[in-house]
Amino acid sequence: MKYWLLLISFNLIMESTAQKAPEILTFKWDTLAILPDDKISKPNIGVAGPVAGIVGDMLIVAGGANFPENPPWTGGKKKYHDKIYILKKKEKNHYHWVEDFSAKLNYPIAYPANVPYKRGFICVGGENDNGVLKSVIYFQWLNENLNMTLLPELPIGLTSCSAVCIKDRLYVTGGNSGKTSLKSAFVMDLSETDKKWTAIGDMPFALENSVAAVCHDGESQKIFLLGGRFKLPDDKTTTFSDKVLKYDPKSNKWSTFDFKNENGEKLKLAAGTGVAISKSKIVIVGGDKGIIFNKIESFNNKLSQPDLEDREKVNNEKIALLTSHIGFDTDIYTFNAIKNICQKSGTIPDMAQVTTSAFYWGKSIIIPGGEIKPGIRTPMIRSIKIRN
Repeated sequence: MKYWLLLISFNLIMESTAQKAPEILTFKWDTLAILPDDKISKPNIGVAGPVAGIVGDMLIVAGGANFPENPPWTGGKKKYHDKIYILKKKEKNHYHWVEDFSAKLNYPIAYPANVPYKRGFICVGGENDNGVLKSVIYFQWLNENLNMTLLPELPIGLTSCSAVCIKDRLYVTGGNSGKTSLKSAFVMDLSETDKKWTAIGDMPFALENSVAAVCHDGESQKIFLLGGRFKLPDDKTTTFSDKVLKYDPKSNKWSTFDFKNENGEKLKLAAGTGVAISKSKIVIVGGDKGIIFNKIESFNNKLSQPDLEDREKVNNEKIALLTSHIGFDTDIYTFNAIKNICQKSGTIPDMAQVTTSAFYWGKSIIIPGGEIKPGIRTPMIRSIKIRN
């Protein structure tokens, strides 16, 4: 009896200690590869919002958008791309770009949601020069070639939306119609022969550019949308959300709570990346807090006034703010889906990559390309390994 009492006491002490001990994560960052130069050996400047994911044992980076000539504030025009890059693993820690691959996307695509599915990934929505897209494309490696299967189109065109898979069910939430942020949400069962989109309950508010992931909250699997931003037709500036949206597929209900850290401070992060790193935890890497973003919007609102007297002064102030931009937020947070709270877990050692995707390749998290400053892209493919 004494033995069992001692054992129970020991277990209680260990459980109490484990609950109080802070979680320590170690992030190992590497540059996995750099997008290759073009045919005239001009350095690749990278793209934001690429179509990206793992197909079989290869990394696909395609499409995306950039400003190849000049930044937007000096008249540079955004260019949308259709080129496909394929990165193969030769041996341990050695990779190479497939040089003889000439296939392209059917049309340029940037800013879609990329969702891992089985041994491929699904690209949802996006945009190009013609506007927002309804397309849904399943990328697979079949018969020694990259196969792009068209799935049923979205009910509406969406860019900067969020998407996740729970088993064979593909959920798409929020996004932008090209005119306004949206709160609509849809689901499609990929296992059905007659695949179709079904509208589910609208989100509590419109949202785009959030980090979306599936996690267990102690009761069941839920869809979490962390941070993000929205702008409605009558809004002068964009609102950066300090909320978390949670969707329960079983009850078809949404709930909302504060997006905050362990000190109770509310967080505002949009266009960052993130993935689930355990059954109940999501890592959030970087993002934009919106402070400078909103200042630029205010400058643009002033410059849109036809009778503005000090136009040159206002424009110079705007350009000065853009050119002195130091980059986006470099904090790394771990969100606990049971406690509904974030813990700061580290810092990005270089520039944060926003408006891109994050996904697993083996045991590493991959972040391809993205935007590192307003109008500035990176050609880097980053790799993160998390320990402990």
